[in-house]
Amino acid sequence: MCVEKLYSNIVGTPVKLHGETSPIATVRDLIVDPETGKVVALVVNKRTNKIIVPHDIVEWGDILHVHNHDAIIDADEVLRVEEIMKRNAHHIFQNKVVSVDNENLGIVTDYAVDARALKLKKLFVSKVFLGLIRLGSRIIDEKNIIEILPDRIVVKNFQEVKEDKAVKAEDLAVG
Repeated sequence: MCVEKLYSNIVGTPVKLHGETSPIATVRDLIVDPETGKVVALVVNKRTNKIIVPHDIVEWGDILHVHNHDAIIDADEVLRVEEIMKRNAHHIFQNKVVSVDNENLGIVTDYAVDARALKLKKLFVSKVFLGLIRLGSRIIDEKNIIEILPDRIVVKNFQEVKEDKAVKAEDLAVG
């Protein structure tokens, strides 16, 4: 079963030691591997590049629980995280989204992550006017994401997506 969490709800989540009541940190950002769409780290301090890697998470509901203080480490201690951060390709939120034909679809205004598999599931994309007004909102499923780059996310053309759905509908009607 897939339990999706929105980026906007993840940022600000308190981090506590398992069994304790006081938070030791707060989730500030996610680092997503642009090649796999997997969350490879949760950033708890952007200035000092402190992170928590997924295997150190004990429980994750409204609060993120870790075993001990050693779960918070420097980002450069994890080679894959360090590589992704150096390429600056891990930013999903507010990244520009374009189709294969280079049509500007807008920016990522939020995104959903499978809370169990820690994998990118959906992009919520809108054209934003004056930073306040959202136009042409779309939800883009992970299977329609072609490439995540530092300056943009490339997705399938919407005509292709509609054709894919039509083919699947035909397959269901025949079977």
